[in-house]
Amino acid sequence: MSNGIEDAIAEAEAAAAATPEVKTPAQTTALTAPSANTPVDMGVTSFLKSGGLQPDIWLDVKDTGLKLIKTEKAVIDDFIADLDFSQVKLFVGLRVKLPGNKFEYIKSYDGRTEAKTGKPWATAVQEANARAAEPAEQYRGADILMVLSEPVKQGAQTIEAGKKIGYTTAVTGFGAFQSFLAEVIQSGDVVVGANDALSGNVQVRASHIEKSNASYTWGVVGFAKA
Repeated sequence: MSNGIEDAIAEAEAAAAATPEVKTPAQTTALTAPSANTPVDMGVTSFLKSGGLQPDIWLDVKDTGLKLIKTEKAVIDDFIADLDFSQVKLFVGLRVKLPGNKFEYIKSYDGRTEAKTGKPWATAVQEANARAAEPAEQYRGADILMVLSEPVKQGAQTIEAGKKIGYTTAVTGFGAFQSFLAEVIQSGDVVVGANDALSGNVQVRASHIEKSNASYTWGVVGFAKA
């Protein structure tokens, strides 16, 4: 994986401590730029059509596998965890490519205000594009908090059950979660309540999915009921 792609994915995961799909046929997660008076539709239905977490561990997604312990050389293919959907935070994000092949991420949980600065989202997007090396494209994402259902062995180390695992979908990572969200809503495991609030607890298998194009190979996280 190139430094640019790896940095982008790492920043997207780290940014939910502040923030942050491969596009499928006939479907995209890209958004058009908002006007000053038109907020982005943040409803669950909109996400299916198209606050920050406080975990013990941020999931590190590599091209070769998943890491719960970043300093451990070994990677894992998957793990079992409990996912409380009331803790899932859907967002609209903007990846800003800066001079020097660096990236900055901003996001909004309500489509109206930027999460970190509190500025109107349209203003934050305009300011970000003004400092970008190339036009930035909005995308949809999710901050996801999972609790390990059982111990996980990664190389010589073991992560105990009960640890809270945080994962923020990167620009190419929302599609897998989007599909799973649609599945568990349809099955009734997750309910969409007033103001599009999600509720429901599902035991999941979070697994590594390899993605690639002509230039790069990278990883995203897939979800399935355990």
